[in-house]
This record gives sequence, C-alpha cells and structure tokens, in this order.
Amino acid sequence: MKKFDIVSNFSKNIFVAILLFIVVIIGSLFFIHGYEVSVLWPATGFSVGFYLISNRKLLPGIALGLFVGNLVMRFIIFDYSFVDGIVLVIGFSFLTLLEAEFFYSIKRIFIADNKMDIYAIGKYLGLTIVTALVGSVFSSILISVLYNDISSISTTFINWFIGDFFGIAIFASSIHLSSLYDKLYIRRNAYFGSMFVVIYISLIYFMLTDSMPFFVSNSHSYIFSLFFIIVPIVFNFRMTSILSLIYITMFYIFGECTNCGSDGSLIYLLLNVNVFLSTMLLISIVVKIFFVNHESLNTELQLKNIQLENLINSTNELLSMSDEIVSLKAKREDEYIKKIFRLALKLFTKIDYATCYIYDKKPVFIDAFGYDLEYINSLSDNFKTFNYKFEKPYLRKNSEKEMELSLGKKIYEDYSQRSPVIKESIFISVFLKNGIVGGMSFDLDYYNPKGFTNSDLSQFDSFQKLMNSFYTINALNIKANNLKNDIVLALIKTLDLYDKYTKGHSEDVAYISRDFGKRLNLNSDELHDLFWAGIVHDIGKVGVKEEIVNKTTRLTADEYEEIKMHPIYGFNVLEQIDDLNHIGKVVRHHHERFDGDGYPDHIKGEEIPYLARVITVVDSVSSMITDRIYRPKLKKEEVLKELKVNKGLQFDPDIAEEMIKYIKEGKLDHFYLTKDI
Repeated sequence: MKKFDIVSNFSKNIFVAILLFIVVIIGSLFFIHGYEVSVLWPATGFSVGFYLISNRKLLPGIALGLFVGNLVMRFIIFDYSFVDGIVLVIGFSFLTLLEAEFFYSIKRIFIADNKMDIYAIGKYLGLTIVTALVGSVFSSILISVLYNDISSISTTFINWFIGDFFGIAIFASSIHLSSLYDKLYIRRNAYFGSMFVVIYISLIYFMLTDSMPFFVSNSHSYIFSLFFIIVPIVFNFRMTSILSLIYITMFYIFGECTNCGSDGSLIYLLLNVNVFLSTMLLISIVVKIFFVNHESLNTELQLKNIQLENLINSTNELLSMSDEIVSLKAKREDEYIKKIFRLALKLFTKIDYATCYIYDKKPVFIDAFGYDLEYINSLSDNFKTFNYKFEKPYLRKNSEKEMELSLGKKIYEDYSQRSPVIKESIFISVFLKNGIVGGMSFDLDYYNPKGFTNSDLSQFDSFQKLMNSFYTINALNIKANNLKNDIVLALIKTLDLYDKYTKGHSEDVAYISRDFGKRLNLNSDELHDLFWAGIVHDIGKVGVKEEIVNKTTRLTADEYEEIKMHPIYGFNVLEQIDDLNHIGKVVRHHHERFDGDGYPDHIKGEEIPYLARVITVVDSVSSMITDRIYRPKLKKEEVLKELKVNKGLQFDPDIAEEMIKYIKEGKLDHFYLTKDI
C-alpha cells in the first residue's frame, strides 16, 4: 500500500463512507426482528477489510458510513424509539469498529507476513472466528441490558456470530486479497467487465425466478462457480466482492426470503447464501493461489532478466564512479553516499521504500524513496535511540514495533498516517575504521507478500563491501584534496608576503569570480575551476624578482617585460600539478585583451578561454577597488566608467556588461564597506 496523501485520503474516506452506508442498508434487508441482528451482515466484513488494508487511515470513512447507515436503518426503515435507536446506532457502530481494531491488532502480532497459502488461510480462519466471537459476546450483552431480557442472549449470540463470521470471511478476505494481488494484473476494459456482470445478473435472475424451468437454484447453482473461477484470472480480485453484493441484493429482491413464514426459515435460507458465497470465494482463492504461483514463475524470470540488465548497468556506473574517484575529483561525502544509494535502488528491484542517511549522533536523512524527506528529518531527534549502526547487513522483521518504541505512541500515530507501513527492513552501513558515518535502509511494504531471504542478505553484504571500499577511497581522496588545497593556499599566503601591495587580492578574485560566475550560468565544475584559477592567477609572480614586484617607482621597459612573464611562469608551475593543470591556460591568458593587444600570446576575442575572460574582468575590478603603487583606489562610479569604456577593448563586452549590472545591484557592497571604498 502506497502512502496516502491528504487529498487521496479524504476522497477514499468519502468513498468508503458511501459504500459502508449502502452495505449497512443491504444487511438491514435481512434483519431478524427481536434479536436486532442479521445472519447476513456484510458491513462487518467491509469494515474489517478497509481498516486492515489502510492501516487505520480509512477509520473516519468507516465510522461515518456505519453511523449514518445504522441511523437510517433504525429510525427510517424500522422506526425505533429515540432512546433505543440511539443506543443501538452508537453501540453497534462502535462494536463493528472494535471488531475491526481487534482483527487488525491481532493480525499484526500473530500473522506477520501476507503470504497466501493453505496454512495462511487456516490462520485467517482462526482469527475470523475469534473476532466474530468477540463481537457476539458484546452484542449479546448490549441487547440483553437494553431490553432486560436474558432469554434471548444465546440466540443473539449465535445469529451475530454467523453474520460476522461470514461477513469477514467473504468480504474482508476479498478486500485483503485485492490489496495484495490486484496490482499484479492488467485491468480489462469497461465494456468487457460490464458484459461479464450483465451475464452474471441475468443468470441469477433466471435461477431465482425460475424463469427457465431447466435452470433452478437447487441443481444449477454450480454454474456460478465458473464466474468465480474467471474473476481471479481475468479481473481484479475486488470483483468477488462486487459479485457477492449483487447476489445478496438480488436474492432479497427475487428470492424466497420475503415469503418466509418464520425467522427460522429466513435464517436457514441466509445460512445457505453464506455457505454458497463462502464456497465461491474459496474457489476464487484456490484459483488465485494457483494462478499467482504460475504468474510468479514468469514474473520471476522477467525480474531476473531486469536484475541482470540493472546489474550490468549498475556495474558500469560503479566503474565510472571508480574512475571519478581515482581521478581525485573528490566531492562531499554525502554526495557519494547518495550516488551509491541511487545505484542500489536500480539494482535491488524487490524493495518498496528506502532511505539514505549520514550519521552524526543522530541520523540525518539525505535521500529517500517513498518517504517525505523533510518530515522524517523533523523527527531525527526521536531516532537517537533507534539502532542504525550495523557492520553487516541487518534484517529487521519488526520495524514498525521498534519505530513505535523509538518515537513514542503519540508521535508514531502521526508518523503512521504520513509514512508507509513497513513489514521488513534491511540496514546497511557506511563505515570507516573510526566508526559508522552513514547508511541506508531498504524496506518492504507491510502488504508485500514476499519477504527478504538469505540470498537477499548475501547480495546486500556484497554491495555493502563494495560500497565501503569506494567510500574509503573517496575519504582518502577528500583528505588528499584538502591537503592539496591547504598547500596551494599556503603558497598564495607566501605570495602575499612576496608582493606587499596585493595582499588578499587572490582571495578577492577567487570569491568574487565564483559568485559572479553563478550569474553567468556556469556549472559546478566551471565554478570550481574559476575559483581556483582566481586563487592561483598571480602565482607566476614568484618567478619575478622581488624588487621588481615591489618597486614603488615607474617600471623600466625591461622590468615591465619581466612582469609580463608572470602568466607564463604561473602556467609552467600549474602544468606540473595534475589536479590543476587544466586551469593553467586560464592563468596564462588572464592578461589577454579582447582586442588582441594583451599578453603574453596576443590572442583576441573568443580565442581567449572563457574563464580567462571572466578572470580578466574580475581581476581588473579587484585592482580598481584597492590601492596600488601607481594610483589610489577608485570610486564605484569610476569603476563603472572604466568597464564601459573598455567593453570590447580590454574586456569581453558581454561579461563586462554583466559586471556593470552586478556592481549596480550592490553585489560588491561588502567589499566597499569592509575596505572603506
């Protein structure tokens, strides 16, 4: 069962309320006066069925339908006195809800899985008997107290038990099986289904009215078994409930019950109807089990092919990821965990829901499949006691119980309304030598008939080992990358000491370039390269004599030629560093001019790398807003004027125009404030 959203939950409750109202009215047609019950009572079956498959989410609709249906039955159809009617309306509505809650709670404790076989049928039959007994006891007590008549308690008990037992056995079973298996089959078109129902109704009419002498109920009712054999093969299983309701309604209209001479005769007839419909349902269930097993073999073969294809694709993605790791393009740790998580979703097609998290005293969820990520993160403080740390894949078969203990009853009630109901979960962890750093959970829906197997655990174990190997390599690369960054930044700090008049200039260019680059719609890799190009753009100055770099008077022609060599020196340095050599050309050409009069290679226009053209503009702006040996810092208006004058000459006109807008919008105000410009 998928997660209910607000709109669908409301509409489903309205639908269920209307359906329960109709079902209560149909049941009232077979009411046995004096005992306040009916031995043909589908309302209990529908209530238990909807309550079960919705995990209580349809409780409002069930309660509304029962209450309104009982209200109409007691006061309009049967004209009860006000006091008796209100007591019976409230009492029987509450009692039906009590039976639904009882069945739901006991099933969760004693019937953990949803497999449908002969053994499972036996367990459901036992639970149906116990639930009907509970309802019978309370109903008998209620009637006896209300009418002060102990003599009718045994009859009320027996009749209520029969009505509830067959109601649950026929209708709750149909609804429950529908939730398990309907999604496996293709729905037929409406015309085909309509014709099927019309033929079914026609045959019931002929049988009950004896319109055809050769077709009578006593000797030809077996023909209807054909319909209940066809249903699980061709239609969704919910069709069994529809056929049963149609039969009951037509039995009342055309059958013999309206001519019964006594309640005993009516009970006998209705008991036959219950047995008949139960037999038909049992036929459908047996056919469904056989058909599902047959289809499962074909589906399993198809899934194996899909899994093999996914395995090949995932392996290719893992190999691609390994190339990325080996190339030292390290990213944040959580990005790698999310990427591996998405691969797992492709690889393990059996799962219904999943979460991915990093762990720092409590889980922080970074990705999810089938969950509201924002909502489950809002509960993260409550997950502190929930065990997420496993060195090997761990199978948890009581996830809902542990979740309830961890969250507390009140929070869990809200959680269960907004999140899937889980049957089983497998947890795998991402860890280094110093402990768990994150992990993933893969969940099966409560109504998924399949469970995790030892083979699944083995596959997850292999996946976890591979995942942790990648993560360890990535962590080492991040550490190496951070060390590289520290070395480069230390070198730039050394340059600040070497060039006394440009202290902090490289960092200014780097940070302004990265922020400005977002305006130019650069991608994350380009922004990364732009930032580091800004950091190291003047690194070649270490190859120029210190006295020239820091000279306070006008440079000679030879000294200026020496200064013009610093882009080449920087390029030569970066060519030797594997992880920075791709930005060497940006550094080499950051003093080129758009009109071709720059240096060192005198290239122009789009021959100049785009990132180099960006650095040229930002480098010039940074220089203009700071004091230099040869001039004082410029005012904002002067900076804008320089940019306008040199558009298409020194600067790429498009980039210069964007910088003018950038400055006018106040994006550099923090520099003016902190540097007193």
